Amino acid sequence: MTLRTLHLLVSGIAWLGTNGAAVANETAVATLLKLRQAGEVSCQPTLPHFCENMHVRCSGQTSVPTFEFMLRTTSSTGSLELATASEEFQQRYENANIEWDKDGGYVLLWPKATKGYVKLLSDGRYVFRHYIQSRGVMSLGQCK
Repeated sequence: MTLRTLHLLVSGIAWLGTNGAAVANETAVATLLKLRQAGEVSCQPTLPHFCENMHVRCSGQTSVPTFEFMLRTTSSTGSLELATASEEFQQRYENANIEWDKDGGYVLLWPKATKGYVKLLSDGRYVFRHYIQSRGVMSLGQCK
């Protein structure tokens, strides 16, 4: 392999990596845009249980299981709802507060009567913060 061939190969790989990131970024933006314009996204947790400290690779894993959920909007009311099989969380997030980042970086949903939140980032990742007896626990995952 000549030096020129190697340079072309490396340049091609770099180009593919750059364009792959652009496509992934467009897909993530499309996910938030889809959600905002009367759509829904399905969210899957990364780990099976909520963790006490997600910043240190889930130190303090709890016995509280994580769960799949959907975020759903309706264009007629501009509402955002969390839909899940968990009756507790379904009720907790009913008529929740909503904040759409003005730059399109995230959407934040938090209950009116209790602590906690669900934050969906522009790349499709989410953070689910929940409180158990005043102790904050978290779940991380991906929405599509």
